Amino acid sequence: MRCGLPGRPFTLETLSGVAPVLRRALRGRCAGGCLIRETIAPPSTAAALYRAAALIPGVTLIDHVTTVEGQPGIAIAWTSSQDRYEWIFDPATLQYVGERDYDLSTGQPVVTGNAAILQRAFVGKAGQLP
Repeated sequence: MRCGLPGRPFTLETLSGVAPVLRRALRGRCAGGCLIRETIAPPSTAAALYRAAALIPGVTLIDHVTTVEGQPGIAIAWTSSQDRYEWIFDPATLQYVGERDYDLSTGQPVVTGNAAILQRAFVGKAGQLP
């Protein structure tokens, strides 16, 4: 899957141009999440996506989180009117390892979704298992 982000050195202008696209994706929660969850991107492309996410107003960094499987991580988080979303990354490799969603409408955060990446691999053809 080609995610449309450049894989070479970036300027702030390049990243600033990607940030509005990613911001819209975060609001819609599909394209941005699909880029993170469903793509094995080259490290430079993944880094560009994370740098672009950091430019989005309201995105915060959470230093100590764990996935639903208990793997420690760091997260980038953003909040909509009644929800909070966290993408969790391995603190050493910065690889995406999971996510957590919260409902904030009751006054107390309630977890509404959890996901963890257990394995990623390349295979030679469709239907083949790693």
